[in-house]
Amino acid sequence: MTKYIKPAPGILSFGKVKTETLDNGLRIFVYEKKDAPIVSVQAWVKTGSIHEDEYLGSGLSHFLEHMMFQGTAKYPGQAMSEAIHKCGGETNAYTSYGTTVYYADLPSENMEIAIDCLCDMISSPSFPREKFVSEKEVILRERDMYLDRPGSVLAEKLWYNIFSLHPARHPIIGYREKIEKVNRDIMMSYYKKRYSPQRTFFLVCGDVESSTAFSMIKKRLGQWEIGNITEPFIPDEPLQLGHREATYHFKDPLARLCIGYKIPEATHADIPALDILSAVLGMSRSSRLVHNIKDEKELAISISASSYTSYFCGIFGISATCQNGKTERLKEAILEEVDKIKASKIDESELKKELNQQVTEYIRNLRLTSGIAKIIGSSVIAYGSPVYAEKYLERLISTTTSDILEVSKKYLAHEKSVTVELLPETETSSSPATAKSRTIKKEPKIFKGHSETRILTYRDDSLPIVDICLVLPGGVFLEKKNEAGISKMISAMLTAGTGSFSEQELAELIDSNALDFSVNSGSNTLTFRINCHKNVLDYALTALETVLKEPIFPKKQFKREQSNTLESLNSRMMNPQAVAEDRVSTLLYGGHPYGHPSVGYVENVRRFLPEKLKAFYLEKCLHSDKAIFAAAGDIDEKSIVKKLRSLTGRIPWNNSSCPNDVKRPRFPSSPSSDTIELPREQTVIICGMPGCDLLSDDSYSLDLLSVVLNGQTSPLFKSIREEEGLAYYTGAYVSKGIHEGYIALYAGTHPGAVEKVVAMMEKERKKLIKKGISQADFDSAMACIKQSLAEQTQRIDSLIFSSALSEFYGCGFMEPWERKKIYGALRLADVNKVIRKYLDTSSIATVSAGPALPKPKK
Repeated sequence: MTKYIKPAPGILSFGKVKTETLDNGLRIFVYEKKDAPIVSVQAWVKTGSIHEDEYLGSGLSHFLEHMMFQGTAKYPGQAMSEAIHKCGGETNAYTSYGTTVYYADLPSENMEIAIDCLCDMISSPSFPREKFVSEKEVILRERDMYLDRPGSVLAEKLWYNIFSLHPARHPIIGYREKIEKVNRDIMMSYYKKRYSPQRTFFLVCGDVESSTAFSMIKKRLGQWEIGNITEPFIPDEPLQLGHREATYHFKDPLARLCIGYKIPEATHADIPALDILSAVLGMSRSSRLVHNIKDEKELAISISASSYTSYFCGIFGISATCQNGKTERLKEAILEEVDKIKASKIDESELKKELNQQVTEYIRNLRLTSGIAKIIGSSVIAYGSPVYAEKYLERLISTTTSDILEVSKKYLAHEKSVTVELLPETETSSSPATAKSRTIKKEPKIFKGHSETRILTYRDDSLPIVDICLVLPGGVFLEKKNEAGISKMISAMLTAGTGSFSEQELAELIDSNALDFSVNSGSNTLTFRINCHKNVLDYALTALETVLKEPIFPKKQFKREQSNTLESLNSRMMNPQAVAEDRVSTLLYGGHPYGHPSVGYVENVRRFLPEKLKAFYLEKCLHSDKAIFAAAGDIDEKSIVKKLRSLTGRIPWNNSSCPNDVKRPRFPSSPSSDTIELPREQTVIICGMPGCDLLSDDSYSLDLLSVVLNGQTSPLFKSIREEEGLAYYTGAYVSKGIHEGYIALYAGTHPGAVEKVVAMMEKERKKLIKKGISQADFDSAMACIKQSLAEQTQRIDSLIFSSALSEFYGCGFMEPWERKKIYGALRLADVNKVIRKYLDTSSIATVSAGPALPKPKK
């Protein structure tokens, strides 16, 4: 049941990218995409951690990226971020081994602001002395946060061991002791060595005129001096003569391992075949590693394969997480699979399946302006030209099974591999170290399905893809305390086998047709989402129907998922963010379902049985009067409605009313707090207070408050991070549901700063109660929301899913299309009344989770 998907000719021609090179060597690339009034402006600098020369391991490239946002003479302090934020945009950056990218996404009418800011930032940073020390503290907090993540530590150790001389063996962020030694003079010297027009190119993508963009950038950077053009010596990696292994320890109950192989740079002719090889091995639910090792042998909780390439080198990796004690058997099983794929050609069906996956994913990436910009930029960095983005796809499609066999033999030799293990730490071991909204062509429509079900449709044929979604009752809201976590287990088990398909057959159906199929459980719902090429829509509906109608909850797969869930829960108990969130919910909600974690409790999961999962699903989730189906994209409206009506008539619905006997939460009348000690480097602080439900008119004002409290211009960020350097990150989120949700302020800091950070959070809360948000903050937040709404018009999947959720909750399926009008009607005074209403409360729960304070020395 596989249909070959071919990319439509000319679906996006990167030959249409317009290019201009200035006399100083700066290149400018512009791609005009006028389907929404937004633009992405990006500055790519060909410098990263591998170029740090005598300061290798200091994280200079990453440190410099942080300091570039600290202002210029024209835009002192946070003026640059504020200017972009004010017009509804966002700006950020990221650093890799060989590249640093700065970007701003905003309404196209404000393109010149972004160009002016990025040009000034790249060519004239001021590196203010007073910000250097505080920003160093922020980066040290980020390093601690990195070391709290076992997956990040494992990846770092793999790179360190797979390379013996190449500078990519050292982490991009650097080592703590080296970061601490960086001073402003070192930083400025590195900037002068590496930031120059010949290493930089600008990329503008979106609703623009290329001539205007060229003119704006040339005006600002045409006189930028050529500067230093010498390159540091980067040693060639010597030939590896034998297999290498390294074992490390980490305070987490799960074991992790990674097997890595060196592969060539991104431009090498073998890369497309290696990409397909990694997909065949472990990038989908029916891939060999997932099916044979995770599902059948049950040796791994998770397992995947990947092919990472940059313009200078690459790594082919196989990563897995397992229960402690299974690593040796897991390694043997992985090597067996590697040997099998080296012994004979893969089936044509496997090749077709993975090509379908790659082509469909390529099309998905064309939805967003920022996604297209990233494709173009990556092509320029690797190949020197944007047109190779298409040529890579052409090479990929022409790959044969013989090519796959050849590269597997060539690169996956055991003697050229490295195995890194990250095992649970024993007691004797030590820790590791303002936009116009798009004029939407059509409005969604609603139809009646079988047995009171509802069907939404929205047609957009700009790309040959279709999105299907379904919203059902489920999640935490319907769970009693002894059932907490059952919806999560159900979402994992629904694709584990049905009356018509075994787990493997269902995975083959999904993967062979490049279906992006997911089942998820949240606080209030059980949701199904499918994205597919329009040519395989019938296969997508077949997959949805069998999962929905006839799940069998097989015992073997149940035991596997139960075991994996228990192991993941044990690992989750070591995650400061998750632990703090769970405890805040418990302190606020008590015995209300929202007080229980969606992943459940260990004792619950141990008691679950397949029969209990099936009964809960049939009795509480399959209620036709609450079921909302939706289809969007390149659809024939009459045809899809007919098909979905037919499908809904074959589902064994529970036609009784959906139970709604949950009483609204009774929040505590006084503040509460808790401190949870965890063996981690950083501490996470969360301060929560009651919010509103989804049907409340206050919901939109609280959304606006959330925007104000997030990002580089937020008062939390400015006071806690920028002024004091006490946290790597700060922010806020607003949780809403069928019943009242909650508002949370959060920060990641070090244990010695907890009291001060909590006091600063409280200070900001009281300031908001007394003064509210300013007109400037209100205007900036409104601009950001309008930009977000404009961006959503590019994500039809997000738009239709949001519509289905709104219909489910009782807000009406048109609510996503009415948001611009609703937000536009908000007034500052009314928003501040809502802010005071919720923030002026004594029902506050404050939790910190992280390491204990070191004992004072005697």
